[in-house]
Amino acid sequence: MKVVLDTNVIVSAYLFGGRPFDLLRLAEQGTIEVLTSEDALSELLRVLRRDKFSERLQELGMTPDDVVSSFSDVAVSIVSVDDVETCEDSDDNLFIGIALAGEADFVVSGDRHLLGCSARSPVAVLRISEFLALLQGVSQNAGSDVEDREG
Repeated sequence: MKVVLDTNVIVSAYLFGGRPFDLLRLAEQGTIEVLTSEDALSELLRVLRRDKFSERLQELGMTPDDVVSSFSDVAVSIVSVDDVETCEDSDDNLFIGIALAGEADFVVSGDRHLLGCSARSPVAVLRISEFLALLQGVSQNAGSDVEDREG
């Protein structure tokens, strides 16, 4: 399953852990494939350089470049579709463009603006909790299919 993670999900994952970090573990395990682009990585770096994150990064012994490098190791970088105008915010359109170019199944976000344009998006935009619940349902169904074939 291919997914695109919004910048806020990635920042939350690396700086605060929890369910956002679970997505990175799923990518490391090969359960999901995370797509990104050079523009999205540039945005991630720009966001991580904000003053409000400097103390947390220091506590973790990381720099913004460390986070971007670590995320780059987990994600597959592709060339995004540039002419997407689904959302009012061009930053949000970036993630829809990545999803379209990479034929992603979902965009995962905590951004209310990006979530708000989901109805107009050709790719479903889900909250982290919604995506994890869906993934758990898919996993449980796959397990029952194996049991049905074996039984």
